Amino acid sequence: MKASLKIDIAMVVGLLVVLTGSYFLFRGNRAVPSSAEEQKFKQRLEAVWSTWLYNGTLFPEVAYRDAITQEAGSLPGEDKMIVLALGSAGCNPCQIRELRNLDTLYQRLDGRVPVVALYYNENHISDEGDRNDALQLRRVGHASYPILYTQDAGFADYMATGRFPMIFLLDGRRVVSSFSVVSSDDRFSYAFMQALYHVLEGPLSPPDLPDPTQQALQGKLDDDWSIRSLSGEEVTLADFRGSVTLVNLWATWCGPCIAEMPTLQALYDSMAGKDVALVLVSDENEETVRTFVEERSYTFPVYLRQDSLPELLKAPRLPTTFVFDPTGALVYKHEGAANWNHQRVHRFLRMLTTETSLASVNAPGD
Repeated sequence: MKASLKIDIAMVVGLLVVLTGSYFLFRGNRAVPSSAEEQKFKQRLEAVWSTWLYNGTLFPEVAYRDAITQEAGSLPGEDKMIVLALGSAGCNPCQIRELRNLDTLYQRLDGRVPVVALYYNENHISDEGDRNDALQLRRVGHASYPILYTQDAGFADYMATGRFPMIFLLDGRRVVSSFSVVSSDDRFSYAFMQALYHVLEGPLSPPDLPDPTQQALQGKLDDDWSIRSLSGEEVTLADFRGSVTLVNLWATWCGPCIAEMPTLQALYDSMAGKDVALVLVSDENEETVRTFVEERSYTFPVYLRQDSLPELLKAPRLPTTFVFDPTGALVYKHEGAANWNHQRVHRFLRMLTTETSLASVNAPGD
């Protein structure tokens, strides 16, 4: 079992390296990449090389203190776990980004695989200073999993061959796979997180659609809620009346959001001209969202939030998807990533555009 898991991750990450590298070098049908592109590709290869330096090695037994509870302990344990290694010498924006990315993966795994961040300060002055640094990273990175700090010399020696931040998947003490972040290039990070999820949990499942006898959820969205498209057009939810509308709340830093986007693109393509509107809404700045969408060649409609979320759309996590019928009534809400290009989703949406009974949604034969 351990050997097969190691091989699976190596194959997945290796394939991602080849595909993303090939895309980056040859996108736009240019025969000769620019020097900037060459440099980024070299950085990617360096990140992969750092991964190879650790894979198959034994992670040291590290003594730590929990930054919140101050309890002492040691890791790793006997089972699988994910460790995000942070350091005072690391790229700080990268570390904050990885704390956030890993938090979305942590929520998706829902406690089935332990996740921790481990901070090492090479400029150690005091335990209290190290603890405060670790807590500050946790606050800025919005991490909900444990953050630990250490001055263990064995860990420092082990990390001397790599750089911070570094993500490890451990099976007991053995490193199954690892990833070294490339500064200012987050696509490898998303790819690695997604590879981890698929190896540990498998592909995305379709959403749990309503029971045939379930009544529609109460409430309608405020027609005056305003959003703006990337082309600058301001619209309200009233503009989508007459169509079944999927409102998807997402962010470019959200790993589960990234995971489900290909299925949303496939759904958008298959539902073209069928009175079904996709409305993907982010509260990030326009340049960040535009760059993200264009680099991935997504064509579904993307909007920027203008005002605070209406009460009906408030949710504790991203992504969250709401389905409204043609009258604007909320009929379904789903928190977390899902496969939106499933046959049952297609039938459910087609049903909402007609007077067909909900019973056809859960018909046998899926």
